[in-house]
Formats: sequence, structure tokens, C-alpha cells
Amino acid sequence: MNAVAALPGKLRRLANLASFVRDPLAYLSRESAGAPVSRINLPGPSVFVVNDVELIRRILIRDVAHFDKGAQYDRLRPLLGDAVSLARGPAHRDRRRLLQPVFHHDRVDSYTTLMRAATLEAVDGWKDGEIVAVDDAMRRISLNVAARTLCSTVPGERTTLTVQQDLPRILNGLTWRALNPFPVLERIPLPANQEFGRATRRLRTGIAELVAKRSRQDRSGDDLIHLLIRAYGDDAEAQARVCDDAINLLLAGTETTGNALCWVWHLLAGHPQVEARVHRAATEGDGEYLGWVIKEALRIYPPAWLIPRRVVKALNLGPYELPVGSLVFFSPYLLHRSPEIYESADAFRPERWEPGASPAPSPHAFLTFGAGPHNCIGARFATTEMIAVVQAIAERYRLLPAGETAVRPSATLVPTKLHMRVERRQAQGRQNETGPCGN
Repeated sequence: MNAVAALPGKLRRLANLASFVRDPLAYLSRESAGAPVSRINLPGPSVFVVNDVELIRRILIRDVAHFDKGAQYDRLRPLLGDAVSLARGPAHRDRRRLLQPVFHHDRVDSYTTLMRAATLEAVDGWKDGEIVAVDDAMRRISLNVAARTLCSTVPGERTTLTVQQDLPRILNGLTWRALNPFPVLERIPLPANQEFGRATRRLRTGIAELVAKRSRQDRSGDDLIHLLIRAYGDDAEAQARVCDDAINLLLAGTETTGNALCWVWHLLAGHPQVEARVHRAATEGDGEYLGWVIKEALRIYPPAWLIPRRVVKALNLGPYELPVGSLVFFSPYLLHRSPEIYESADAFRPERWEPGASPAPSPHAFLTFGAGPHNCIGARFATTEMIAVVQAIAERYRLLPAGETAVRPSATLVPTKLHMRVERRQAQGRQNETGPCGN
């Protein structure tokens, strides 16, 4: 018997919570190994971890009415307000229906030139042999793309610096709130809580001012804020919803996509044969192969590494009866690395996504963007941006490792740091100087 197991009940739950907060991926992997559903002993309501794809599909699709997103999502409201990602039931359905035209594939594809331009502006100054902080560069590119698509403008240096400084504070605060079972701690005037509050207010104030300004301008604009205004209207309640959804898009578009791009370069640096084919695909405009690379990177390092749900109607799941109020977690990070779901699950093999590949991955096992009525509405936007960014950079540069990095679970999966050495590629034979490849 280990030391934690020997502790009395309450102390054991607190010790488990400390292990979970310290290294949630290791804790979940250890506590849920080998079982489709596991019960873990943490303070608060009953907590279950689901490791079975079909049971997860029940949660997300068939039995979706038995669940809501839970207190972890409620704690995002100081930042996201009433964003569509926090809406529930019929309100969520109606909001998504209004937003569908904003994310129509033709509209998303029309942004590829903008995405490419933002990338080239960020990297054209890279010098051969230079060591660059790729994590900072990818987030900056993603911030520029998000800002240009939201409001058709390039953010100034001051705005960029403010967002770059505030987003980590906000995301660290959100992560702590998601894992903390004692909400009262969030109201104590600790420095971290005060810093989170100030950063959140700055971001919300800036976006609200931008929305108000755009609503007074010509409504024919094609940026996302104008599209949201036309979808929702321009009264005070509608403007608040536009602000909430714009912050949601900025957060997802900057941090989620930026970190996902980091993992693409990290994986390519360790797999020279895949990297060589990526360079050929970028030069030749082979968007299909780049799409496989992006999907494989998102399988190995899914940004949403832990997804919670709260039971609102009791049901049976596997061997357990889940009472109202209990919590259910599943981890795409752990599922995607299961050898029972993916052949050579730990291997970076983009060709597994080639049509007709054998063995073909289960179409239901890729959960990076969720599934069912709450799947990620911006999935196509994210993958389109990642393809455009990778193509633009891979045409010009190789990025070689210049230090070690590790996974840090925050609001998304974050590299501890990612410094890489730039190697400029030969210019001959590049065929796509003026536009991105299709996908």
C-alpha cells in the first residue's frame, strides 16, 4: 500500500488533488489505466474518468441532454460572459445557428491569403542560423491573424504587447479555476487573483470599445466583428454577445492555434523524413499532405487535453450509475495515445490519415475538436490557418531544435519553451510565392 492510500479519507482526497494539480496528465493516466470508466477519489462531488470512445460519444451525442459543461466552464464567465461556448440547451443551438454563416467553409477559405501575409510579415526577418523563440512567434502570428479576421486591422505594438502579456495571466487563472474545487479561494485578494482580474478587465474593455466602434461604422464590412453584428443586431444586449464571442474567438485563435503550431514544428524537428516531405508539399502546393500533418500533430498534442461534463440527469455509464451533480472527465490527449485505438499510437505518422490507409483510424476516435452539438465551431478556421502558416514557413525555412521542451498542461497544452535554429532553404523551385495551397 502506498503512502497516499494509507491516509484517512479526507486527507487521501486532498493528497490526490495535490497530485492532480501538480501533474494532471500523469495522475489521470495512472488512475484510469485499463478501464473504460474509472472513479477517482477527489474532494467534492463524485468524479469519473472515461477512456472509451463509444462511451464518450454517448456523453457528447446520444446522451448529451444528461450533461452540461459544469462549474469549470461557469468559471470562465468573468472573461467570456455569455459566449456561445458557454451557452446551454436551446440557447446554445440557436446561437450556433446564427453563427454558422460566419464559419462557412467558403468564408473561412477566403482568409487564407490574409493568414499567409500575417505569417510572412512575422518571419521574413529571420536570419540563417538565428535562434528564435518559436512559441512566441507562433502566438504572435496567431494573434495577428485573429485580429485581422476579427476587425480587418493589424494590431499595434502596444496592443500586441498588452495581449501577449495578459493572455498568459488569464490562461493561468482559468486553468487554476478549472482545477480548483474550492471556489471561495478565487475571491481571496491574492496577487494572482488580482492580476487575473485586472488582465480580464483590460481585455474585455478593449474588445467592448472595438465592438462599439465597429457597430457605428459601415455595416458592409467582411470581418468577423461585422459579421457578428449583422448576425446578432446592434442593441446593447446584442453588442454584449458580440463582445463575448469576439473574446472567445480571440482566445481560441491566439492561444489554442498558436500552441498547436508549436507542436507541429516540435514534431517535424524530430522526424526528418516527414519534415522533408512537408518542405516538398509546401513548395508544390500539396495542401492535402499538409492537412494530414496538421491532423496528426493535433492527435498527439490536442489543445483541449481535458474535457469536463457535469451530470444533470442520472444515467448508467459502463459499470457505474452516475448521480446528478457528479463530474465526468475525458482526456483526448490520453485517448489519442492509446494503442487500443491507434496503431503505433505514440508514432508521428501523418500518412495514417491518407484515404484508404490500412488500418484506417476510427472516424470517431479523433476528438481534438469534440463531437456532437458542442463540437468546435471554429475547427475549419483553425486547420485552415495552421496549413497556411506551415506552408508559408516551410517554403522558406527549416526549424531545427535548439533546446529541450516539455508539455505543460494549462488552458491548452503548452510547450515549456520552444527555441529553434533557423536554416534558410534554397529559393529555387518555390512555386507558391503569391498564395497558399488549397486544403
